[in-house]
Amino acid sequence: ASDLKEKLENVLETYSSTRGTSKKRLSPEEQEPLRSLGYVAGEFEGDTVKQSLPDPKDKVEVYSIFAHARRYFSDALPNDAVRAEWMLLRIQKLYDVERAARESDCSHDERYGLRQAEALPVLKEIKDWLDTERQKVVPKSAIGKAVAYMIKYWQRLNAYTTVGMLEIDN
Repeated sequence: ASDLKEKLENVLETYSSTRGTSKKRLSPEEQEPLRSLGYVAGEFEGDTVKQSLPDPKDKVEVYSIFAHARRYFSDALPNDAVRAEWMLLRIQKLYDVERAARESDCSHDERYGLRQAEALPVLKEIKDWLDTERQKVVPKSAIGKAVAYMIKYWQRLNAYTTVGMLEIDN
């Protein structure tokens, strides 16, 4: 299990180092730890990077970064400052958890535990707010688009909390 974890960390490190490139194909050696975990094929995505695995009919876990959601709410400030500021403050709390983990030099397991204790309650608060506010905002307004984006990608945005080695942003 430790060997598998190390291989997976190497794959994610390789993936992280390709930021800003248009596409990078995983080698068979890089695919092996993902296959061992049951994740094969499809695409990872984060910002502008897409990384393909060979068999598109199989499944890969995808996660999104909070920078995109945050940008939508920042863009909505002139349209609806009250709602946008509320969300930006909650997103900042999530970044504060990540900063605390980095400053404490947390291991992946410790970061996972910190997220479970501190980020999940904030994420629940955000989700409850989104479910309520989606009924109140004009869908084509900037705030409506921000709310819709976050609801659409909610599962992907939360995926970083399930594995300590994943980042909230790239």
